[in-house]
Order: sequence, then C-alpha cells, then structure tokens
Amino acid sequence: MCILKPFRRVVLACAAMLAMVSVVRATPVTSTFGPVAGTTITYSGSETDTQSPDPPSPTWLFGTPVISGSNNLHFTSDATQTPRPIQFAVITPGGEQLEDGKLAIDATSIGSNSIALMSITEGGDYLIANGTALSTADAILNITTATATVHVGPGNDVQIPLLPFITETFSQTSGSGPAIIEPTAIVFSGNGPLVTGTWQGTANFNVPAAVVAAGLAGDQVTKVEFTLDDILLGNAQSGAMVEITKKDFLLGPPNNTPEPSSIILGVLGGLSLAAVGYRKKFAKTA
Repeated sequence: MCILKPFRRVVLACAAMLAMVSVVRATPVTSTFGPVAGTTITYSGSETDTQSPDPPSPTWLFGTPVISGSNNLHFTSDATQTPRPIQFAVITPGGEQLEDGKLAIDATSIGSNSIALMSITEGGDYLIANGTALSTADAILNITTATATVHVGPGNDVQIPLLPFITETFSQTSGSGPAIIEPTAIVFSGNGPLVTGTWQGTANFNVPAAVVAAGLAGDQVTKVEFTLDDILLGNAQSGAMVEITKKDFLLGPPNNTPEPSSIILGVLGGLSLAAVGYRKKFAKTA
C-alpha cells in the first residue's frame, strides 16, 4: 500500500500505482525477455506497459534489453543498438497524460560469483512551452519489491529483503526552469515561453549491507529479484505544451555504470530541434 507523504508528486506516484489518476488507463500489455547473459550475471524478466491514452503501435516502453560492458542490462533509444528501442515518452497539449511501465527483473549469478552492488541509472529530457507552475513534467521511479537469495550451504538458500538498503537520487543534469527533487521523483514546471533540459535518476542497491544485516556475511548472493514502477507524467494547462521522455535505462553494478554524457549530448541535440519547432508553432497561433 502507498503511504501518502507531504510531497505533491510522491502522492501522484502513489495515485498512479493505484490507478486513481484522472487519465484513462489502457489495458496492460505484458511481455517477457531473457535470459540475457553478461560475464558473471544472467538477466531475465518481464515488462508490463500501461499507456494513456490507448497505446499506439509499438506497445512496449522499455524496449529490448542488451548487455553493455560486462554485466550491464541496457534499454536504449538507440535503434542501431537494439531491435526495438525504448519508447517511453509523454507529449500533451492539455490535461494529464502518463506512461506507466512495470519491470520485473531476475539477476542470477553465473558459477560461483556473488552479486554485490547493483544500481539503476535512467535519464531523458523535458520540455515545457508557454507554461507556468501549473504545467508540470514528472519522472517517477518506485521500486516496489526487492529481495536477494543467499546460498548458505548445500541445498540451503535464504531470501533476504533489499528494500531497506536501496537509495534513490534524482537530478536536473542540464537545462532551464524550476525543478523539485523528491525522494523517488523529479518534477519540472513551466516558467515562460520555453524551458528545456535533461534529467537523471539513480537507485543503488547495497547488497553487502543487506547480507551483513541478515547475519550472512561471507555467503554467496546467487540472485537479486526486484520489481519497479516507472512513470512519466505530463500535465499541461490550456495553451501550453509539455513533453518528457526517457532516453536510457541501465541496470548493473555501479562500478560498470557509465556517466550518461552521451545520453545528455544526444538529448540536447534533439531538444534544440524541438525548441525551434515549438517556437514556430506558438508564433503562428499567437
């Protein structure tokens, strides 16, 4: 159950999870993936997508996962890298719209390797044209379940909780306009003719701390399982345009997680073109 906190968009995230937001939600579409093998970790899982209004074709949000580096599971908007690129985006000229993707991941160690630290890194861009504080763009990451399986002896595996050992951070990596950082979200709002920029969210899983807390220090972690609810939400007042997109989603050990400089450069290039287009559009209607 969601616990309502005095953060406006955390409340909205809870509402979205409970299907209580004012938008009409589409019938969920579920697809599975994997196994996808890295050097010491194999990934498998599924995604369930709920888009509003009804999803266009294609219906996926996260896209096809591939291994990048040695153990990173990578969902990307780069169509040359995956057969189906990430399709997470909200564009609204009025009212509320959302993209809601739920991802279930099983990360299993290969051989005698033990899974240690793990992280999620995601990022994208935002654009709000002709908006005030009433026009907002949100990126929300709710991790709903997380466990680790520890091998403590022949035929003896113990499952321990990971949720208390996960920390999230969001940041405005570039751009203009007001941004509010919340525990599991970032919220951008309008501030005149045009605000644009990029955002990033991270979640770090401290698996060793969970193992120590369970009194199992030194034992092999053979599996990490978790589910998350990833939401993009746009709300545009009359005459405004709101866009927020997710360009990249990467899961893997933090020491293998690259800085998203390439993501940011690509996003900024796309935003410059989008900004010109919106300026022309609103100039004609003014």
